[in-house]
Amino acid sequence: MGDRKIYSIRFNQDHGCFTASMENGVRIYNVEPLVEKSHYDVEAVGSVASCEMLFRTNIWAIIPGGMRPKVPENILQFYDESQKKAIMEIKFAAAVKSVRFRRDKLVVVLPNRIHLFSFLQPTRELFSVETRANPK
Repeated sequence: MGDRKIYSIRFNQDHGCFTASMENGVRIYNVEPLVEKSHYDVEAVGSVASCEMLFRTNIWAIIPGGMRPKVPENILQFYDESQKKAIMEIKFAAAVKSVRFRRDKLVVVLPNRIHLFSFLQPTRELFSVETRANPK
């Protein structure tokens, strides 16, 4: 039963798809009609705290978590579904709490800091700011 624990559900930017991040991996669903598009088990992606899709592309941002993460919780992975592998990682000083992105910008939330990056052109940090505690 513990393997089926859902940590988060995230809709993509147009709300046409959503991800279910679980102890045993991640599942991607289409909303209309409601159908599972794909799934990746713990051996492929580890246990996943949160997974954010970039619109309807094959690019996802994966925040590790749970009992069997593939990478430490301070590493944000970008997974390319067409290549079936991680294509980029960004390492932080603290655990990644949340991520949001669009085609040109990436926001990463840590426990006491928010980072803004340009995305895929190339990816580089634009600035970061210290914040109050960010529990989620």
